[in-house]
Amino acid sequence: MNHYTQTYISSLLALLICFFCTQSAFSQEDSRLLSAKTYFQQGNYANCQKVLFPTFLDLRKTKGENSPIFQESLSLLADLITKIGYYSLAERIAFKDLSLCMRLYGKKDVRTAKAILRLGDISRFKTDYENAKLHYDDANEIYAEIPNNELLVAEIQVHEGQLLREKGEYTAAEALFRKANISYQKSGLLPSDFRQIELNEGYASLYVALRNYAKAVQLLESNIFLLQKFYHPSHPKIVESHHQLAEIYLKVGLKDKGQLHLDSAKKQAYLTPELYLLNQKQKADLLKQQNNFAQADTIYRQLLENTSELVGEHSRLKMDFMVEEAKMYYQMGNYEEAIALLERIEDLQKDYLNIAHPDYLQTLQDLSLVHWASGNDKKTLRYFSASAERLLEQFRKASSFMSEQEKTLFYEESRRFFDRFNAFIVANHQKQPSLSRVMYDHQLQTKALLFSSALILRDKVMTTKDSTLIKYYFKWLAGKEQLAKIYKLTGEGLEVTPHLLDSLENALNDWEKNIQLKVALNETKYGSLKDKIASSTLKQKLSPTEAAIEIVRVQGFLPDKGGRETDTVYYAALILTAKTPNPELVLFANGNLMENQYMKYYKNTLIFRLQDTLSYHRYWQAIAESPALKGIKKIYLSVDGVYNKVNINTLYNPKTQKYLIEEIDIHLLTSTRDLFSAKNNPNKQEIPNRALLVGYPDYHNAHASENNGNTSPTKTIRRSNIEELPGTKKEIEGIGKILDTNEKQTVTLFSSEATEENLKQRASAHNLLHIATHGFFSAAKANKSEATLGLQDERHENPLLRCGILLSGAANAYSKEILQNELTALLSGQKVEDGILTAYETMNLDLSKIDLVVLSACETGLGEVKNGEGVYGFQRALQTAGAKAIIMSLWKVSDETTIALMVSFYENWLKLGNKRAAFLAAQNQLRKDFPNPYFWGAFIMIGE
Repeated sequence: MNHYTQTYISSLLALLICFFCTQSAFSQEDSRLLSAKTYFQQGNYANCQKVLFPTFLDLRKTKGENSPIFQESLSLLADLITKIGYYSLAERIAFKDLSLCMRLYGKKDVRTAKAILRLGDISRFKTDYENAKLHYDDANEIYAEIPNNELLVAEIQVHEGQLLREKGEYTAAEALFRKANISYQKSGLLPSDFRQIELNEGYASLYVALRNYAKAVQLLESNIFLLQKFYHPSHPKIVESHHQLAEIYLKVGLKDKGQLHLDSAKKQAYLTPELYLLNQKQKADLLKQQNNFAQADTIYRQLLENTSELVGEHSRLKMDFMVEEAKMYYQMGNYEEAIALLERIEDLQKDYLNIAHPDYLQTLQDLSLVHWASGNDKKTLRYFSASAERLLEQFRKASSFMSEQEKTLFYEESRRFFDRFNAFIVANHQKQPSLSRVMYDHQLQTKALLFSSALILRDKVMTTKDSTLIKYYFKWLAGKEQLAKIYKLTGEGLEVTPHLLDSLENALNDWEKNIQLKVALNETKYGSLKDKIASSTLKQKLSPTEAAIEIVRVQGFLPDKGGRETDTVYYAALILTAKTPNPELVLFANGNLMENQYMKYYKNTLIFRLQDTLSYHRYWQAIAESPALKGIKKIYLSVDGVYNKVNINTLYNPKTQKYLIEEIDIHLLTSTRDLFSAKNNPNKQEIPNRALLVGYPDYHNAHASENNGNTSPTKTIRRSNIEELPGTKKEIEGIGKILDTNEKQTVTLFSSEATEENLKQRASAHNLLHIATHGFFSAAKANKSEATLGLQDERHENPLLRCGILLSGAANAYSKEILQNELTALLSGQKVEDGILTAYETMNLDLSKIDLVVLSACETGLGEVKNGEGVYGFQRALQTAGAKAIIMSLWKVSDETTIALMVSFYENWLKLGNKRAAFLAAQNQLRKDFPNPYFWGAFIMIGE
C-alpha cells in the first residue's frame, strides 16, 4: 500500500479508537465546527480533517454524545470519511449518526432521512445495491411526509438515479434525473448549486454509458468551471471531472487530450486515496496504450492490492481495475491470464451486478474475442451468442428514452460488435453450417434498426389515439424543421444566437424523450422492436418458388493481441428458402475490389453504353449458381454496402446472353424482415385514386423562395445555375392525362406552384406522389479530424441535410435576401421556405397514406451508405415519413427515356393493378427501344 493511503487509514483508525474507547485530551471551541463545515464544502478535506477531528472529540467531552451539536459533528465526520473513500469506517460512523438522529429528532425528521440517505450512498459505493435501494426507499418515506419537499425529493432522485445507472437501468435512471432537473428548474436552483452540479455529474455518467461523449464532455467541463468559480480551485469534484474527461478521451484514442486532463488531475491527486488510485489507474491505461505493458502491469497489480484494503474486495472500482488488466493481458497475447481474470470478473459481476448489466455484457464480449484469439471456437460462439442476445435487449430497453443522436451512437457501438461476430462466422461457417442461421437472425434483428425505430415511434404515437401526445409529436417534428433552418443559417455564417441553437437542441431532445416515455407507458400492440423475428419464422412465409436473400457487408477482423480490423472486406449472401434447414452462405472474398475497381468498371460501362460482361460474375454469379436457388422464380432481396449502388437487374449474364431482369423476378426490400407485413397483406388494393403530381418548378421564382434548407447542397445551386427541365412538364402532363382518363383524383403543381410549401401541405392527403425535378446529394467533407470519434458537433455532417430535391425558388435559396428573410422569420417564430426540400425535412412529413412515391429526378437514390443501415438519403427519409414504396434513380438519364418509362409504368399499373409488375413491364417495354441498361435500368423500386 502507498504511504499516502497508509497515513489516511492510520489517522482514521486512531480517531475511531478514540471515539469508541477513550476520553479526549483536546479542548477546542464549538465554533470550530463551522470552519470544518466550510472546509468540507470547499472540498478541502485535509484542513477539514485537521479542524474536525479535535473538535469532534472535544464536543464529545464537553457537550456529550446526545447533544445536537455533537450530532452535527458526527454527521460531518461520516460525510468526510465517505468522501475520502474509506467506506467500512464511514458506514460504522454513519450508523452511529443514524442512531443518534433517531434518538434526538425521531424517525420522521429530515436529519434522520439525510442520515439514511448517506447510508444508501455508502452501500452504493460498496456495490451493495440491494441495501442501497432499501436505504433510499426509507429516506423517501420520510421525505414524502415533509411539507414543501420538492427539493428534498429531487435530491434523493439524483442519488437513486446514480444507483440505477450503476445497475445498468438507464431508462429508469434518466427518468429520475429528468424529474430532479424539472424540480430544480421550478425552484430556481442556480447552476452553481452543488445539487445541480451533482445532477450534471449523474447525467454525464449516463451519457458516457450511452456513448454520447460530446454531451458528457460538455457537462463535465461546465462542472469544472462552476466548481472553480464558486467553490475552490482544487475541489475534489474538479479532480473527479478531470479523471472522467481523461477516461473519455483515452477511450476514444485522443491520447493528448487525455494526458492533459490526467496531468490536471495529477496536480491534486493526493486529496483522497480513491482519487490517487484513479490517477494511477489512468496512468497505467496510458502506458498500456503506449504498449509499455511491464510498467502498466506493476501499477495494476498494486492498484488491486490497495483497492481491496481501501474500499473492499468486491467494489466496482476493483472490478474496473481488473477489467483493464485483463485487456492488457489480451493485448500482450497472454490469453490464459486474460481469460482467467475475465472469468473471475464474470463471476463477481453475476454476484454483485446482474446478467443484464452493460458491464457484464462487455465482459462477455471481451471473453468472446479472447477465446477466439486462443482458438477455442466453441466458447467463442457461446460468448458471442450470449452477448448478441443481451445487446439487442439492451438496445430495446434503452431506445425507449434515447434521442436520435444517442440511439445512433449506441447503435454504432453495437454495430461494431456484430461486425466482429460476422467476421467470426465468415471464418468458421464451413465448419459449422448452422452459423449462417445465426447471422441471418442477427441481420433480421439489426438491419436498419435505427430506421425501424423511427417508423415504430411514429406508428406507436398514432396508434395511441392520444390527441395530446399526437399534437406534442408534431410539435417536435416542427421543432426539428426549425433546427434544420438554424443549421443552414449558421452554416452560411449568419449570426444566430448560440443560446437559441443550444436551447432548441436540448428542448428537442427532451420532447423526444417525453414522447418515447409516454409511448412506453401506453404500449400499443405494434411493439415490433420487442418482437423477435427469426429466419425459421420467415421461411414459413416463403412459397416453394421464392427465396429471401440478405447481403451483408463484413469487415475483416483478426482477434489476436487485442484484436484489430483489417483492410479486407467480404460480402456474404445469405440465401433462405422454404426447404433449406439453414440459410446458404455464399461468400464474396474480394469486397475491396467490388467497392472500388469493379464498381468503377460497372459505372463506366453504363456511362459509355458498353456491354458489361464482367459485373454479373463479380456481383451475382456465385449467388445464381447456389443449389438453394434451384427452382426459385422470385427473390426478395435486401442489400448492403456497394450493392446499394448496383441495379441488380442490369447485370448481364454472358452465358445466357440475358440480363438478370429476364432471368428472375427480384423484389428489393430494405430488410427481408419487411416480408412479414407484405405477406400479411397480399390482396391490398394498389391502384392509386388520389395523386399529387409535382414537376417543372420555376427555380428562379423569387416569390416562392423560402424554408429549412440544407447545409451545403451544390455549387450549382449557390451560383443559381440550375438547368431548367422542360421534359418534366411533358412528363407530368402525360401522367396526369392517363390518371384523368381513368377517373383518378389528380392535383398538379407546375412552375411557380411547385413550391416546397405546397408539397408539404398537400402530400398527406394523397396515396400517390410523383415528383419530377432535380435531386442532389453533396458528399461529406473529407477532413473530419475528430469527427470519426464521436466527439464533434455533427450538426453540419448529417447526410440527410446534404441531399434532397429542388423546387420552385431553389435558385435563390442562398441569396442574401432569402437568407436574411429566413433569419428574420426564425427570430419571430415564423417559417419561410427556400425551395430546397432536404431529406431531413422530408422525414418529418406525414406520408403514411402514400403507397408509392415516384422520384423522377436525377440520382435520387444516392446518399451516404452506412453498413447495416442502408443508404442515408432521400429514399430513407421518404420511408421514415411513412411511404410504402419508392421508385428512384441511381444515375442520370435523358428526359426522353424517363418520360417513356414513367408513362408506360402508369399505363401498366392501371391495367395490371400491381405496381411492381407494372414497373417491370415498363422497363421491359423500354428495353425494346433502348436495349442498353443505361436507359432502362436507371430506376429501381424498393419497398412493399
